[in-house]
Amino acid sequence: MANLQFEDLPHYTYDDYVQWEGRWDLIHGVAHAMSPAPGIAHQVK
Repeated sequence: MANLQFEDLPHYTYDDYVQWEGRWDLIHGVAHAMSPAPGIAHQVK
């Protein structure tokens, strides 16, 4: 199995990004699903 290269990933534009629902970041054209930040109670423990 070959290693996945950056060039092999799908690349998107800002126009694509503004149509998406949910929490996403677009970094150098590559989409990254973002999870919510942990709650305060989680950080205290």
